[in-house]
Amino acid sequence: MLCVSQHTVDQMIKRPSFLDHLREYSTPSDFAEAADQTAASPDLLPIHDAVNRMKEPTQWTRLRLFSFPIGQPVFWFALIENKLENPFILMVRNPNPVFDSATFEGALGLFLAEIAKNVRGTRAITTIAERCLACELARLLPTFLPSHSSITSKPFNLFHMRQSQIVKLNELELSPPYGYSFDNANDDDAEVIAETSEGSLTLEAARGRLSSLPYVLIRGPHGTAVCHELSSPAGGLTHLFTQADHRRIGLGTMAEMKLAQNLARSGVTPFKAVCTYNTSVHRSSMESSFWTLLNRNGTPVDFIVEEFGLSQ
Repeated sequence: MLCVSQHTVDQMIKRPSFLDHLREYSTPSDFAEAADQTAASPDLLPIHDAVNRMKEPTQWTRLRLFSFPIGQPVFWFALIENKLENPFILMVRNPNPVFDSATFEGALGLFLAEIAKNVRGTRAITTIAERCLACELARLLPTFLPSHSSITSKPFNLFHMRQSQIVKLNELELSPPYGYSFDNANDDDAEVIAETSEGSLTLEAARGRLSSLPYVLIRGPHGTAVCHELSSPAGGLTHLFTQADHRRIGLGTMAEMKLAQNLARSGVTPFKAVCTYNTSVHRSSMESSFWTLLNRNGTPVDFIVEEFGLSQ
């Protein structure tokens, strides 16, 4: 991977045109302002959701939020630290203003310089960003965190609900099939969720999400958990899973709609990231009357979810 030299980065972020242009939001009034600034555009939905979560912060999660430039932000950066999971870096941009790569490099350099001390030494970092921003992040991150290198990288599309779809969602009477029921999770369920997460959740992380973030769990005729969907500290619906013996009866859709409904009724706009490799889920999301693909002028906006781990 091509890395930018530390001298180049130092010169870039010290240019007068960039000094004092990165704003950090830290007070309740700051976060309220950020929520207003990110409310209108679905492109900014991940940041807007992260800010709204700070209204009811958990004992495990901390948000460091930045925008660039001050006044009329084009770029938004967030570091979401969670004591039970790896930290997340979120980056989104306002799609309307025109920007050049040098401007973004300068803004990104300022952000990474601010948060490097927070994540240095962590086992892994998950980054979520629009593809054009993710490429620059992957290029610059090793300069600030030379101990980390890319482990996995997957392309995703973002699906969200428009207001008309939320109205339609709230009209649904959701009830699982006969013999199945919605229920609260217990510690045994946390073990199942961790085991079915394909290594992305530890038992402690699963317990943390169940105790502090919205989720939906469906039990089968024998009382065991057969379907669930969680929320992510980085925002959105995630980890939808149905046990193999209970598929093809609509439980996955039921869990997804129930969680989306719970979020919408609490004032949160539901959204989810769907891997473009997962063709069946991607196709069903495209065909659903409840989901809207984030696009610009008809072209899907591609996101990259990349994990950087400590080099061996």
